[in-house]
Amino acid sequence: MRLSERLFDAIHSADSKRFKLLSEECRFLQVICDRSGMFLIHQAVLAGRLAITRYLLERGASITFPSRGGSTALHLAAAKGDSRMMALLLTHLGRSSMPETIVGINPIHIAAAEGHLSIIRLLIQKGASVRSKDRFGRMPVHFAAGSDQLAAVKMLVDLDQSMEGETDMYGHTPLHWAARFGSIRTTPWLLRRGASCTAEDIYGRSPLCLAYTSGKDCISVFRHTPKGASLSLARVSGWTPLHEAAQRGKFRTIRTLLCDGAQINAQDDLGRTALHIAAFNGSRRLYLWLRAHNASKLLVDDYGWTAPRLLSFRLIGRRGD
Repeated sequence: MRLSERLFDAIHSADSKRFKLLSEECRFLQVICDRSGMFLIHQAVLAGRLAITRYLLERGASITFPSRGGSTALHLAAAKGDSRMMALLLTHLGRSSMPETIVGINPIHIAAAEGHLSIIRLLIQKGASVRSKDRFGRMPVHFAAGSDQLAAVKMLVDLDQSMEGETDMYGHTPLHWAARFGSIRTTPWLLRRGASCTAEDIYGRSPLCLAYTSGKDCISVFRHTPKGASLSLARVSGWTPLHEAAQRGKFRTIRTLLCDGAQINAQDDLGRTALHIAAFNGSRRLYLWLRAHNASKLLVDDYGWTAPRLLSFRLIGRRGD
């Protein structure tokens, strides 16, 4: 067994004495990595080996150098939720800024997504910002809302109440994230605090639209809000939840929407119905299902297309390919 393999084996077996003895044979501990692209300190942090991690730090291991996957030791400690490990690593951060992945995700984003409150507190004490944004404009509160970490959402909003309405680069608020991923605890809490269920993202989609594509549990949350009776029919830039469900080919969601009173022939701002959407996507099965449920084939969109003509054009085009 090679020296590097023996070092990693000592980490996994929690044998700090053996690790130190082996490391004396190696002058460049910092550059040893395994096949997955993780360095010794990354594996020590993941395994929760405090003594070995402390020794590696004393030998000059970097807590901001990324693995092949882009995570630093701080990211891994945040994901694991190990407060003692995080406290140890932060004492060696010095005045350096918090490390980021290639897309700008830093440890507080990870801690928020995992709901590790103690880690969030430690990072804030070290200077991490609750308003930190990644390359897509996402804040920790977006990550927490999307993963239904209600306690983390509450903590972050208590620290900065304006974050409830903050959007990422796609116009998604925390409620968009909660609705999109079916966060059944976070969604009603945000709604009770007054988060807008009709706020549009850059594609004209509201949290309500996204809720209807995430699953029945999240839909039921919107139904039981004070405005729930009218929400299933809400139009957002003309694009209704029914249009969104048709775009995604969600038969079960379409059935739910129609049972809730959605208008099968509702037209968006371009005159398109759900039948137009099915036709444009070449989804003959959905097209026939909608027709069987009284979707009109006579409506014309703003470009002069009826759904039957559009479907024929799309299917002929496919045969030509």
